[in-house]
Amino acid sequence: MNSAILTAGGQLAGRILETLAEATTDAPGITRIAYGPGERFAHNLVREEGQKLGAVARTDAAGNLYLTLSGRDPDLPALVIGSHLDSVAHGGNFDGAAGVVAGLAVMAELVAQGVRLPRDLIVLATRAEEAVWFPLSYPGSQAALGLLDPQALDARRSDSGRTLAEHMREEGFDPDAVRRGVPGIDAGRIAAFVEVHIEQGPRLVAAGAPVGIVTGIAGGFRYVGAKCLGAYAHSGAEPRFARHDSVLG
Repeated sequence: MNSAILTAGGQLAGRILETLAEATTDAPGITRIAYGPGERFAHNLVREEGQKLGAVARTDAAGNLYLTLSGRDPDLPALVIGSHLDSVAHGGNFDGAAGVVAGLAVMAELVAQGVRLPRDLIVLATRAEEAVWFPLSYPGSQAALGLLDPQALDARRSDSGRTLAEHMREEGFDPDAVRRGVPGIDAGRIAAFVEVHIEQGPRLVAAGAPVGIVTGIAGGFRYVGAKCLGAYAHSGAEPRFARHDSVLG
Protein backbone atom coordinates (compact mmCIF):
# COMPACT_ATOMS: atom_id res chain seq x y z
CA MET A 1 0.00 0.00 0.00
CA ASN A 2 1.29 3.46 -0.83
CA SER A 3 1.40 6.38 1.60
CA ALA A 4 -1.77 7.97 0.19
CA ILE A 5 -3.76 4.85 0.98
CA LEU A 6 -2.22 4.50 4.44
CA THR A 7 -3.38 8.02 5.22
CA ALA A 8 -7.03 6.93 5.05
CA GLY A 9 -6.75 4.57 7.99
CA GLY A 10 -4.41 6.81 9.94
CA GLN A 11 -6.66 9.82 9.68
CA LEU A 12 -9.72 7.79 10.63
CA ALA A 13 -7.97 6.27 13.65
CA GLY A 14 -6.79 9.65 14.88
CA ARG A 15 -10.21 11.22 14.51
CA ILE A 16 -12.02 8.42 16.35
CA LEU A 17 -9.54 8.30 19.23
CA GLU A 18 -9.66 12.08 19.63
CA THR A 19 -13.47 12.03 19.65
CA LEU A 20 -13.51 9.25 22.25
CA ALA A 21 -11.09 11.16 24.47
CA GLU A 22 -13.09 14.38 24.27
CA ALA A 23 -16.42 12.68 24.95
CA THR A 24 -15.33 10.44 27.83
CA THR A 25 -12.67 12.55 29.58
CA ASP A 26 -12.66 12.03 33.34
CA ALA A 27 -9.46 13.62 34.63
CA PRO A 28 -6.78 12.48 34.91
CA GLY A 29 -7.87 9.99 32.22
CA ILE A 30 -11.08 8.73 30.65
CA THR A 31 -13.93 6.63 32.06
CA ARG A 32 -16.15 4.34 30.00
CA ILE A 33 -18.17 2.25 32.44
CA ALA A 34 -19.26 -1.18 31.20
CA TYR A 35 -22.91 -0.92 30.08
CA GLY A 36 -22.77 2.78 30.89
CA PRO A 37 -22.93 6.04 28.91
CA GLY A 38 -19.24 6.14 27.97
CA GLU A 39 -19.19 2.62 26.57
CA ARG A 40 -22.50 3.31 24.80
CA PHE A 41 -21.07 6.43 23.17
CA ALA A 42 -18.00 4.52 22.01
CA HIS A 43 -20.05 1.69 20.49
CA ASN A 44 -22.34 4.13 18.69
CA LEU A 45 -19.36 6.05 17.31
CA VAL A 46 -17.62 2.90 16.08
CA ARG A 47 -20.85 1.65 14.52
CA GLU A 48 -21.37 4.91 12.62
CA GLU A 49 -17.80 5.00 11.33
CA GLY A 50 -17.96 1.37 10.23
CA GLN A 51 -21.21 1.89 8.37
CA LYS A 52 -19.71 4.87 6.55
CA LEU A 53 -17.11 2.43 5.19
CA GLY A 54 -19.84 0.12 3.92
CA ALA A 55 -19.71 -2.40 6.75
CA VAL A 56 -22.88 -4.14 7.89
CA ALA A 57 -23.47 -3.62 11.62
CA ARG A 58 -25.19 -5.92 14.08
CA THR A 59 -25.17 -6.53 17.82
CA ASP A 60 -25.65 -9.77 19.69
CA ALA A 61 -27.78 -10.41 22.77
CA ALA A 62 -25.08 -9.05 25.09
CA GLY A 63 -24.47 -5.91 23.03
CA ASN A 64 -21.20 -6.94 21.39
CA LEU A 65 -20.84 -5.09 18.08
CA TYR A 66 -19.91 -6.77 14.78
CA LEU A 67 -19.03 -4.70 11.70
CA THR A 68 -18.69 -6.90 8.62
CA LEU A 69 -17.00 -5.85 5.39
CA SER A 70 -17.93 -8.56 2.91
CA GLY A 71 -15.26 -10.55 1.14
CA ARG A 72 -15.34 -12.40 -2.15
CA ASP A 73 -16.40 -15.68 -0.52
CA PRO A 74 -18.70 -15.24 2.49
CA ASP A 75 -18.65 -19.01 3.09
CA LEU A 76 -15.02 -18.83 4.21
CA PRO A 77 -14.36 -18.29 7.94
CA ALA A 78 -13.88 -14.60 8.64
CA LEU A 79 -10.87 -12.59 9.75
CA VAL A 80 -11.80 -10.83 13.00
CA ILE A 81 -10.02 -7.77 14.42
CA GLY A 82 -11.16 -6.21 17.65
CA SER A 83 -11.01 -5.50 21.36
CA HIS A 84 -13.14 -3.74 23.98
CA LEU A 85 -14.36 -0.16 24.41
CA ASP A 86 -15.00 0.08 28.16
CA SER A 87 -12.31 1.31 30.55
CA VAL A 88 -11.36 1.41 34.18
CA ALA A 89 -12.11 4.63 36.07
CA HIS A 90 -9.72 7.41 34.98
CA GLY A 91 -8.07 4.96 32.58
CA GLY A 92 -6.19 5.31 29.33
CA ASN A 93 -7.95 6.22 26.09
CA PHE A 94 -6.03 3.66 24.02
CA ASP A 95 -6.61 0.64 26.29
CA GLY A 96 -8.98 -1.55 24.28
CA ALA A 97 -10.17 1.21 21.96
CA ALA A 98 -6.93 1.09 19.97
CA GLY A 99 -7.66 -2.52 19.03
CA VAL A 100 -11.13 -1.70 17.72
CA VAL A 101 -9.95 1.43 15.92
CA ALA A 102 -7.10 -0.55 14.34
CA GLY A 103 -9.69 -2.81 12.74
CA LEU A 104 -11.56 0.19 11.36
CA ALA A 105 -8.28 1.61 10.05
CA VAL A 106 -7.65 -1.63 8.16
CA MET A 107 -11.17 -1.43 6.77
CA ALA A 108 -10.62 2.16 5.66
CA GLU A 109 -7.38 1.21 3.88
CA LEU A 110 -9.05 -1.65 2.02
CA VAL A 111 -11.98 0.52 0.94
CA ALA A 112 -9.72 3.38 -0.15
CA GLN A 113 -7.58 1.05 -2.25
CA GLY A 114 -10.55 -0.84 -3.66
CA VAL A 115 -9.33 -4.17 -2.26
CA ARG A 116 -11.84 -6.90 -1.50
CA LEU A 117 -10.47 -9.67 0.68
CA PRO A 118 -11.08 -13.35 -0.12
CA ARG A 119 -13.08 -13.64 3.12
CA ASP A 120 -15.20 -11.35 5.30
CA LEU A 121 -13.45 -8.91 7.61
CA ILE A 122 -15.22 -8.38 10.93
CA VAL A 123 -14.37 -5.61 13.37
CA LEU A 124 -15.54 -6.74 16.81
CA ALA A 125 -16.12 -4.45 19.79
CA THR A 126 -16.84 -6.44 22.92
CA ARG A 127 -18.58 -5.32 26.08
CA ALA A 128 -17.46 -5.22 29.71
CA GLU A 129 -13.85 -6.36 29.49
CA GLU A 130 -12.66 -4.45 32.54
CA ALA A 131 -13.38 -6.51 35.66
CA VAL A 132 -13.48 -3.44 37.89
CA TRP A 133 -17.18 -2.98 37.06
CA PHE A 134 -18.41 -6.56 37.42
CA PRO A 135 -16.50 -9.26 39.37
CA LEU A 136 -16.27 -11.38 36.22
CA SER A 137 -13.67 -12.32 33.63
CA TYR A 138 -14.58 -11.07 30.13
CA PRO A 139 -18.38 -11.47 30.26
CA GLY A 140 -18.84 -9.76 26.89
CA SER A 141 -16.43 -12.09 25.11
CA GLN A 142 -17.87 -15.15 26.83
CA ALA A 143 -21.39 -14.11 25.87
CA ALA A 144 -20.29 -13.62 22.26
CA LEU A 145 -19.41 -17.32 22.15
CA GLY A 146 -22.46 -18.41 24.13
CA LEU A 147 -20.26 -19.47 27.05
CA LEU A 148 -21.22 -17.04 29.81
CA ASP A 149 -22.28 -18.79 33.02
CA PRO A 150 -25.96 -17.89 33.58
CA GLN A 151 -25.15 -17.02 37.20
CA ALA A 152 -22.82 -14.29 35.96
CA LEU A 153 -25.86 -12.29 34.93
CA ASP A 154 -26.64 -11.85 38.63
CA ALA A 155 -23.28 -10.18 39.29
CA ARG A 156 -23.68 -6.60 40.48
CA ARG A 157 -21.91 -3.58 39.05
CA SER A 158 -19.57 -1.99 41.55
CA ASP A 159 -20.89 1.55 41.20
CA SER A 160 -24.64 0.97 40.84
CA GLY A 161 -25.27 -2.26 42.76
CA ARG A 162 -27.51 -3.43 39.93
CA THR A 163 -27.07 -6.73 38.12
CA LEU A 164 -25.41 -7.37 34.79
CA ALA A 165 -28.76 -8.58 33.45
CA GLU A 166 -30.44 -5.33 34.50
CA HIS A 167 -27.79 -3.21 32.83
CA MET A 168 -27.94 -5.30 29.64
CA ARG A 169 -31.70 -4.90 29.48
CA GLU A 170 -31.48 -1.16 30.19
CA GLU A 171 -29.13 -0.79 27.20
CA GLY A 172 -31.64 -2.58 24.98
CA PHE A 173 -30.06 -6.05 24.90
CA ASP A 174 -31.39 -9.50 25.75
CA PRO A 175 -29.97 -11.09 28.92
CA ASP A 176 -32.51 -13.92 28.64
CA ALA A 177 -30.92 -15.01 25.36
CA VAL A 178 -27.49 -14.69 26.96
CA ARG A 179 -28.70 -16.88 29.82
CA ARG A 180 -29.77 -19.52 27.28
CA GLY A 181 -26.30 -19.47 25.74
CA VAL A 182 -27.28 -17.97 22.39
CA PRO A 183 -23.94 -17.06 20.75
CA GLY A 184 -23.25 -13.92 18.78
CA ILE A 185 -20.68 -15.59 16.58
CA ASP A 186 -19.74 -19.19 15.78
CA ALA A 187 -16.13 -19.84 16.80
CA GLY A 188 -15.86 -22.25 13.90
CA ARG A 189 -16.51 -19.36 11.54
CA ILE A 190 -13.43 -17.44 12.72
CA ALA A 191 -10.30 -17.98 10.61
CA ALA A 192 -8.15 -15.78 12.84
CA PHE A 193 -8.61 -13.21 15.58
CA VAL A 194 -6.22 -10.26 15.86
CA GLU A 195 -6.17 -7.86 18.80
CA VAL A 196 -3.93 -4.82 18.65
CA HIS A 197 -3.30 -3.60 22.21
CA ILE A 198 -1.16 -1.09 24.02
CA GLU A 199 1.72 -2.60 25.96
CA GLN A 200 0.98 -2.50 29.67
CA GLY A 201 4.60 -2.97 30.63
CA PRO A 202 8.09 -1.57 29.86
CA ARG A 203 9.54 -4.10 27.39
CA LEU A 204 8.92 -2.30 24.09
CA VAL A 205 10.01 1.05 25.48
CA ALA A 206 13.17 -0.47 26.93
CA ALA A 207 13.94 -2.19 23.63
CA GLY A 208 13.13 0.88 21.56
CA ALA A 209 10.73 -1.27 19.51
CA PRO A 210 7.56 0.23 17.99
CA VAL A 211 5.59 -3.01 18.07
CA GLY A 212 5.77 -6.55 19.39
CA ILE A 213 4.00 -9.81 18.61
CA VAL A 214 2.63 -11.65 21.64
CA THR A 215 3.34 -15.39 21.64
CA GLY A 216 1.82 -16.18 25.02
CA ILE A 217 -0.36 -14.58 27.66
CA ALA A 218 -1.24 -15.33 31.27
CA GLY A 219 -4.82 -16.47 31.75
CA GLY A 220 -6.98 -15.32 34.62
CA PHE A 221 -9.40 -17.10 36.93
CA ARG A 222 -11.57 -15.63 39.67
CA TYR A 223 -12.23 -17.68 42.77
CA VAL A 224 -14.86 -15.57 44.46
CA GLY A 225 -15.45 -18.21 47.16
CA ALA A 226 -11.78 -18.78 48.06
CA LYS A 227 -10.75 -18.79 51.73
CA CYS A 228 -7.29 -17.91 53.04
CA LEU A 229 -6.53 -19.86 56.23
CA GLY A 230 -3.99 -18.39 58.63
CA ALA A 231 -3.62 -16.34 61.78
CA TYR A 232 -3.49 -12.57 62.16
CA ALA A 233 -0.34 -11.20 63.76
CA HIS A 234 1.60 -7.94 63.88
CA SER A 235 3.54 -7.48 60.65
CA GLY A 236 6.62 -6.16 62.42
CA ALA A 237 6.71 -7.66 65.91
CA GLU A 238 5.67 -11.26 65.24
CA PRO A 239 8.81 -13.35 64.44
CA ARG A 240 8.85 -15.61 61.41
CA PHE A 241 8.99 -18.87 63.40
CA ALA A 242 5.74 -18.01 65.18
CA ARG A 243 3.81 -16.85 62.15
CA HIS A 244 0.99 -18.80 60.51
CA ASP A 245 0.61 -16.91 57.24
CA SER A 246 -2.01 -18.20 54.83
CA VAL A 247 0.58 -18.39 52.04
CA LEU A 248 3.71 -19.43 53.91
CA GLY A 249 1.91 -21.93 56.17
